[in-house]
Amino acid sequence: MERVFQPQSIGFLPDVTNRREHQFYFHEDAVSDRQGNSGRDILIQENERTRLGQELHDSVNPFLAVAKLYIEQLQTQSDQESFAKKQSINAILLAIETIRNISSTMAIAQKMDRSLYDLMDEFLMQIQGADLFDIEFAIKGKKEICALSDEYKITLYRILQEQLNNTIKYSKASLVKVILSATKTHVCLSIEDNGVGFAYNDKKSGIGLKNIENRVAGLKGNVQIKSQPKEGCLLTITLPI
Repeated sequence: MERVFQPQSIGFLPDVTNRREHQFYFHEDAVSDRQGNSGRDILIQENERTRLGQELHDSVNPFLAVAKLYIEQLQTQSDQESFAKKQSINAILLAIETIRNISSTMAIAQKMDRSLYDLMDEFLMQIQGADLFDIEFAIKGKKEICALSDEYKITLYRILQEQLNNTIKYSKASLVKVILSATKTHVCLSIEDNGVGFAYNDKKSGIGLKNIENRVAGLKGNVQIKSQPKEGCLLTITLPI
């Protein structure tokens, strides 16, 4: 579930003036990633995402900051006007924070000097901080994980984001287990939750699962999904190195 506040009326805008709420925004492509993307294509796509994220942050947020300054200078003559002023400032602050989160999510290509374990651990800590569910994270084969190329790091990180997005949206889980393991020949990512589960049909997968399948196909890997209603979900990704 995209944790974006959608007010029914202006009276429901949250007060974010003095506090910063945990919010996570995951980009879901309107069109699924092309099946069979090469490693070069993966890097090109991520560089473009980074550029778009930077443009969004650097071009839009300054205008919002200026708008906030102008609104703060307005003199109010009634309680109704004071309320409208406060809500307008809150809306702008929320928009600025949303853009920052989107930009950060899109800009993974800028963090390729870090290990995949560090990137995943940082992301999972952010999710854990929102108190949506408990998360257990384990790794096996740290040496091999640290040696993964940028294409593998990007692919596995995006898959983790996509699946956690699905988990937040649909699972109603209280626990998520993430295991990242690697040998000299393969790297494996498993993500398991204890949520409501679903009747999986690979011919009728949603965009989220299709994106995962297409990313894995680009590196000639394998996707295994095990789920039944009321039995949670286990996603296992295996990629040859």
